[in-house]
Amino acid sequence: MKKLYIAFLWHMHQPLYKDYITNCYYLPWVRLHSLKGYYDMPALLERFPDIKVTFNLTPSLLFQLRDYCNNDSIHDDFLILSKKPAEELTREDKEFILSNFFMNNWETIIKTHPRYGELLRKRGLNYTPRNAGKAIEKFDRQDFLDLQVLFNMSWFGYAFKEKCPELQELIKKERDYTEEEKSRVLDFQFEAMREIIPLYKRLQDEGRIEVSTTPYYHPILPILNSGVSYYGFDWEEDVCRHIDKAIELYDECFGRTVRGFWPSEGSVSRSIIYPFVERGIRWLATDEEILINSLGGGNRNELIYKPYFIRSGDKQISVIFRDKKLSDLIGFSYANSDPEHAVRNFMGHLHAIHQNTVGYPGENLISVILDGENAWEYYRDGGEKFLSLLYQSIKEDPLLEAVTVSDYLASFPPADEVHNLYAGSWINHNFDIWYGHHEDRVAWDYVERTRKFLEGQSMEADEKKQAWEEIYAAEGSDWFWWFGDEFSSLSDSTFDFLFRNHLMNVYRICEADIPDYLNVPIKSRAAVRVKQEPGAFIEPVIDGAVTTFYEWTYAGLYTLDDVMGAMQTSEKSIDAIYYGFNRKTLFFRIDISRNVSLNKLEGTTGCMELVSEECKYHLRFGMRRDTNCELSRVGQKENEKILSFDGEISFDKIIELSCAFSHLGVKPNEEIQFAFILMQDDIPVERWPKFGSITFKVPDEHFEEKVWSV
Repeated sequence: MKKLYIAFLWHMHQPLYKDYITNCYYLPWVRLHSLKGYYDMPALLERFPDIKVTFNLTPSLLFQLRDYCNNDSIHDDFLILSKKPAEELTREDKEFILSNFFMNNWETIIKTHPRYGELLRKRGLNYTPRNAGKAIEKFDRQDFLDLQVLFNMSWFGYAFKEKCPELQELIKKERDYTEEEKSRVLDFQFEAMREIIPLYKRLQDEGRIEVSTTPYYHPILPILNSGVSYYGFDWEEDVCRHIDKAIELYDECFGRTVRGFWPSEGSVSRSIIYPFVERGIRWLATDEEILINSLGGGNRNELIYKPYFIRSGDKQISVIFRDKKLSDLIGFSYANSDPEHAVRNFMGHLHAIHQNTVGYPGENLISVILDGENAWEYYRDGGEKFLSLLYQSIKEDPLLEAVTVSDYLASFPPADEVHNLYAGSWINHNFDIWYGHHEDRVAWDYVERTRKFLEGQSMEADEKKQAWEEIYAAEGSDWFWWFGDEFSSLSDSTFDFLFRNHLMNVYRICEADIPDYLNVPIKSRAAVRVKQEPGAFIEPVIDGAVTTFYEWTYAGLYTLDDVMGAMQTSEKSIDAIYYGFNRKTLFFRIDISRNVSLNKLEGTTGCMELVSEECKYHLRFGMRRDTNCELSRVGQKENEKILSFDGEISFDKIIELSCAFSHLGVKPNEEIQFAFILMQDDIPVERWPKFGSITFKVPDEHFEEKVWSV
């Protein structure tokens, strides 16, 4: 019986965190992710010589990796304050460390290091820079030293730890580290970084893997050269420059010509095919929805499990299409599953596809394409057991074979042509994430203005080249990913600044005045969007059920349908939060996610965090049917004072609870912000909204009149 071929493509990327003029790195993620995903993934393959995969390494990642290893003058505040002796830390240093050295996955990383979790609780789970002074008072020199070590050490993945007994011993030590031990941890980081590119090169030279790449600064090429008038620009020369620079850097790193590209975010259009074909690129990869829309529909199983070709003049290029379901299972669904169960489930899907396609002509290919770094932060062991079992299962299965993209195409060239390539990306088969929001278009307007300014300048060739480099960097997709209200992160303001700073650098290089608008953040500080604002007073029965259709009709409503984070999905235990009130009482309703069983919630605590103009309150309750509720006021030192509470709570099909405004000490028209937090062992594991808060005003006697007049 014929085989089913599987092409895993693991995408490795970081945006440009470097300011070319100051040599400053504003975020540490190239250095820290190097210790985990970028090192673990190829190292794990050493155990499975029969498994072949493709790694997509972006040029902006490769450049920064080499820069860290070869540039002694790099300025990285995270690294500088990691190296600085704890006893020499200034108050400003301590505030930076407390704000930034817990930027880690609390559930899978911080909780697995007891001392790290202890320091998090000591700092305070709801820490803000405003209460930094109180937190600093709690930390002594050893606390800060341990935090410096644990933050940097916790990023090491399984592969480097396995080969480094000294690091294993330092991890076991857990606390009371010395300055010398801290230095060793930082030395190990650079040792790991220096090994990464040579490791990929060796594996590719041995025929074990293929390395593909992406246009240089990860731009959305169809926006740069749209070919249509309703979006984007006519900057074909920029498209060519991003591709050429990627090819040049790839050759420097790997000593050969790149064969395949994953265009940034799988974004393709007819207008971008020619530059790839003319440069001899053999294959591209994108999403299955691009194919289905290109062909005008059809039977998915018959369409997506084979390669196609696209003509450009008398030449052609091969294209493979990502299986969305299988890719998302690994990226978004399996992290909290038992690895053996997850692998059985995945193998079941592979066998079902084999059975459904075995009768089709040709040799079928499944393309599993996903993020090769961020997904593993959500797996408790960094994905080691899942990937090991998966690779072993495929190796032992006579019906399956894992291949590189180029090896497969060399043996089985595409026979079918795509005549009308649909323009889109892997997200919703469009470009809305990077062009659809008002903030996106403001940012693109700034790029266009700065580009026109540069085109009109007369200057030395080297300076002009440097200025154009800043334009290309500003065209990267990552800045536009965070503009708009689709995505948010703790580093929104930094991404906003980095984008504007690249454009400001153009004016600096040209020794011209920087336009005032580039000094103003683009990212909105607006409150979290809700689906519905409160529209009238409500009087729900607190019984844990929807007693009547109308009892929550006029409540405010926040749903998680459109909530997205850096990985375009989120684990969530709830589906919606309703909130409303009458003159005296505040009401909440929480709808548990349909995909979550009550057994999964056992041992967790729900918390409605309420922040008024004067105080912060917590309404805590166990996530179980026989629950009760406790109200506490959070003091300035993050200690909680339990208050008398005569509200109600009921948990059956839904959670309903009430609290009198008088218990919160608030007045009519005073603003209240709130969020729902799910906690396990006093550590937040979910927060909704993930960033920001839902806001409403305490009603006065004229609330309904004002609402209905509007």
